[in-house]
Amino acid sequence: RERSVVVDASFLMIDSALSPQSLPHRLWTLLIRTVCLYHWLAVPIRVAFLPYPTFTDRTALIMDVPTDILLVLHVIVSLNTAYRAEGRSRWETTRFRIFQESDFLLHFGALPLDWLGYACGASN
Repeated sequence: RERSVVVDASFLMIDSALSPQSLPHRLWTLLIRTVCLYHWLAVPIRVAFLPYPTFTDRTALIMDVPTDILLVLHVIVSLNTAYRAEGRSRWETTRFRIFQESDFLLHFGALPLDWLGYACGASN
């Protein structure tokens, strides 16, 4: 459904979808950008210098598992966030249309490929 609604930062929801202009959503986006920056810095360091003796080292798990969980949660949040239909002044809140317009590279990037490699037998 398309909704012609005036939305300000105090609205958390537009119909049944999240408002991208709400304060909680903007704070969530800031958190996810911080997580992405962490991954952008940490993954090359882990690959180049192998700072942990094993893949399942306690320090590695404390840092990487929560960030991996946050990225998967971000996919769920993004698939439930309304968007403004191009060329229209209405908000799109239909889940199927949100899915069609979603960023599939974001969804692929959220896959924990390091854990898949570990599960398949790759060492360090």
